[in-house]
Amino acid sequence: MTMKPDLMMKLLLAAVGLLLGLNLVASTAGPALAARDEGPVGTYQISSYVVPPTDTRPNYIRGYFIVDTRTGEVDYEEKTVW
Repeated sequence: MTMKPDLMMKLLLAAVGLLLGLNLVASTAGPALAARDEGPVGTYQISSYVVPPTDTRPNYIRGYFIVDTRTGEVDYEEKTVW
């Protein structure tokens, strides 16, 4: 007696194979490109931070900034105190 995969198992394996193939294609496409509304297309890095309160400053400070990795300049920054 031999084991034969049923239809559901075949469909599941086909779906997993398709997703793995799409993931491979997407990961080899290169770095993600972003375009500013008024600027050129480039590569950007988003970083966030949180600064805890101290004895002289009772509030948290959190924020994020976007760096253009081609020029190294900060493109946008936002800070919130709470």
